[in-house]
Amino acid sequence: MKISVAIQILPTTKEGTTESVVQVVDRVIEYIQSEKVDYVVTPFETVIELDDFDKAFEILKNCVKLAGEISEQVACYSKTFYSEKGILTIEEKTGKYQG
Repeated sequence: MKISVAIQILPTTKEGTTESVVQVVDRVIEYIQSEKVDYVVTPFETVIELDDFDKAFEILKNCVKLAGEISEQVACYSKTFYSEKGILTIEEKTGKYQG
């Protein structure tokens, strides 16, 4: 893996309910799953990792666009870690902590 991107989507919905916000986030996660990349969902963000720099940012862009299509507004916070030499994978970083 060469790039890891943490994606946090914070939508504002017409209904303003927890359920409506979760529905938007669920749709974004479904999209990420459809992209067939390595990912992990955490309580605050979803992290994707792959070898293709451009594809990673295409996925990020599409997450924001999708959330924006189904919510009033969307804030997106992201963090990126990149190295041409490769990065530690999700498994290498957190595997020993999984039950």
